[in-house]
Amino acid sequence: MLKDVELVKPEFKKFVSDKFNEHQNFFKHADRDPHGEIELNAEITESMLIDAWAQYERLGGSLPEAGKVFKLWTGNLKSDALPEVKWLASVFKELGRQQFYETLRKVMRPTPTG
Repeated sequence: MLKDVELVKPEFKKFVSDKFNEHQNFFKHADRDPHGEIELNAEITESMLIDAWAQYERLGGSLPEAGKVFKLWTGNLKSDALPEVKWLASVFKELGRQQFYETLRKVMRPTPTG
């Protein structure tokens, strides 16, 4: 997980771990403080999603379409990804976040539920 990466200096590991756990604990214990609030940050949210999808794959899961599209957006691709996939990821990134998601909503089929 991101909070466990070796890139974090030893003296900052607890701080980084606590920061990542803040949101997890907020939602885990929301029933204890129904009026509690937490600030969500888009960049942190994207980082957490990148980490979540990577962990899901690492544990042997096959990414659903939403995960595959998000992976393209972030450019978080395997080194042996096809050149066409790498190109598509770069096109997505050039759109910018807002335009990417607006375009995606127009072209993707709804995800089946159930």
